[in-house]
Amino acid sequence: MMTVFFAMHNIKWEQFKSRVLEEGFSQQNEFSSFREFYQALNNKRSRIIASYFDEKYPPQQLNRSLFWASLPHEIGYLSIEDMSEYTKENTVQADIDEVDRAMRHIMPILRNAKGLVIDLRWNSGGYDVVSQRILSYLIDKPLLIGSKSFRTENGFSKPTNIIVQPANFNRYLAPIVVLTSGITMSAAESFLLGVAAREHVTIIGEPSNGGFSDSLPKQLPNGWSFTLSNERYTDTKDESYEFRGYPVDKYFEYLNASDLKANKDSALIEAMNILH
Repeated sequence: MMTVFFAMHNIKWEQFKSRVLEEGFSQQNEFSSFREFYQALNNKRSRIIASYFDEKYPPQQLNRSLFWASLPHEIGYLSIEDMSEYTKENTVQADIDEVDRAMRHIMPILRNAKGLVIDLRWNSGGYDVVSQRILSYLIDKPLLIGSKSFRTENGFSKPTNIIVQPANFNRYLAPIVVLTSGITMSAAESFLLGVAAREHVTIIGEPSNGGFSDSLPKQLPNGWSFTLSNERYTDTKDESYEFRGYPVDKYFEYLNASDLKANKDSALIEAMNILH
């Protein structure tokens, strides 16, 4: 069986690729290949973020996608790069179990933090149940985060409420700032819906990608497979952010040229100012 990608377009990813990757590559002469430049940009991004860490507490790579560090003024930093494939087993249940392990590992430190920065700027999504499991450690009671419906022949189905239950463990309930970009998408966006329904949350950066819907797989008579976006997510105010992305409280362009040149992360600086 063959899977063919014949019509796939992501406007915000294309804009990011043009502004940051292609334009940046064309304006430098240090790297001869685009791959090397891309890797160097990722390394520089990581070094800039790490420059803000509190040196008294070593950062921890919890798994392939979850990274924990401490910032000054008793602020925690949690980077989440994906909402899936945390383990070699590559199953949803294994990912959920890994979330439990990682969150329980950092909770003794996190519960004493005065604020938490969650970095989703490079998160391309994964499974909603995984993002909701992470959210369960940030609430202390059942939380209605919105609703979900799917396309039918006559419109959309009746919306089903999405309710996240709190974890059966110590939870973090203090203020949170979430960092987003135009390439924050899918299950990372459903996490945004959820965390925004919680109290004491600020979202800064760029509006997210706007790709909330799951993919509906289909197959053509010749064996080709394709997927369609057939769902509608809404928040607790019945607002949909498909295509336009989840809004931010304050805008910061992700990996803008002036920040990279100055070796700084303006969004992260603002997040610490909010939480301090």
